[in-house]
Amino acid sequence: ALPLEVLDQVVEIGRIARELENSGWDGLSVGEAHAILPDPYAALAVAAVNTTRLRLGTAVAVPLRSPLLAASAMQSIQAISGGRAAFSVGRGDGAMKVMEREPMTLERYTAYLRELLWLLRGEEIEVDGAPVSMARMPVIDSSFDVPRPHVDVAATGPRMIATAATI
Repeated sequence: ALPLEVLDQVVEIGRIARELENSGWDGLSVGEAHAILPDPYAALAVAAVNTTRLRLGTAVAVPLRSPLLAASAMQSIQAISGGRAAFSVGRGDGAMKVMEREPMTLERYTAYLRELLWLLRGEEIEVDGAPVSMARMPVIDSSFDVPRPHVDVAATGPRMIATAATI
């Protein structure tokens, strides 16, 4: 096990990821808490280039980024890691509380999650009245020619669990 004081240093994430991989760990997940923790996608990119088999993902990504930016970041980690990424996405109630914001409604979160998944499948969504898709990413950069990353939904409560299961 690594000492806790080492685990909170984003500049050491490459070394930490290598140590985890060399110790037989299967994966590394990092949390997302804006203005509290380092950006998870930057940390995961560093971990990806410093490992060869370690699965990488978010402990729980929160829906503060637009679906387009979140999907692009997720697909970028998938490409950089050669297909080793998996993401857990939640409503971000805890993060919202820390930032003194109201939690996202179930309806708004459902729309967010659908757009995120559509983008990862290369489908179009509308952003500010214009169609947007990530379908061209593998054409422009062949490293993006990997399957979309696995996405899990972190959910509590019967309505949220039912929504996650449906989507």
